[in-house]
Amino acid sequence: MAAILALKTHGYRLGFIGEAHASDSSVSKLFHVLHGGSKGNTVMYETASKELSVPLDRTLLVTDLKLENCSDNAVISVTLPSLSEDTEEQPLLEQFASDLLNFDQCLDPAGRCFGPFRVLFSQVFYESALSFALVNLKPIVPGHVLVVPKRPVGRFEMLDADEVSDLWISAQLVGKKVEKYYGASSLTFAIQDGKESGQTVQHVHIHVIPRIAQDFECNDDIYTEIEKHERGLHVDNETRTARSEAEMAAEATQLRLLFS
Repeated sequence: MAAILALKTHGYRLGFIGEAHASDSSVSKLFHVLHGGSKGNTVMYETASKELSVPLDRTLLVTDLKLENCSDNAVISVTLPSLSEDTEEQPLLEQFASDLLNFDQCLDPAGRCFGPFRVLFSQVFYESALSFALVNLKPIVPGHVLVVPKRPVGRFEMLDADEVSDLWISAQLVGKKVEKYYGASSLTFAIQDGKESGQTVQHVHIHVIPRIAQDFECNDDIYTEIEKHERGLHVDNETRTARSEAEMAAEATQLRLLFS
């Protein structure tokens, strides 16, 4: 259960294949699609990919059965042995999810990951199918927020087309709301993609920053501040103090109302 919820939280679309539980409502709530059929492995795999609207090269079949009659490249699969007494303390599916997400707190039901950081759901104020928006630990200006893909990937090129579209549509909507809420008249959207660009958190994210007239002596100073912000997530920043969880939750609560 924890592994399934963690994968859903982090942007993975999940299907269940099996006759025994196809009509179980507790199972149906966990998965995007259910498939009760018993077709050949390749056909089953292709059908699941189509129903989930996920490309074949992004579809992974996790099974406790040895796959037979499959060509070498037909199915991308991981075989996990059935749960036994010696694996009860560390279920293999949960270990698999942790390895896939590469985040040691990914099974925590109270939050999700932003790179190596744990983000509490209380700090998230907007969520779409594939993206989420969160308030900032050390905002450059009031209303400086981040829009992030749910699936934790380090580089922009690693996002699929549906994720790119969802991410920027979400940024557009979030920008519109925070600009009005904070009494701004413009917005800066910024994304740092790769080490040389100044990116320090290995999880794609868009800075959405409300702007007002003369908020910086030189307009391009905003980019220097963004770079400082990235570094400041890892070390103490002398110019901006990290906010408490309570402060961040309070701001997120107010922003959440803008989308209700």
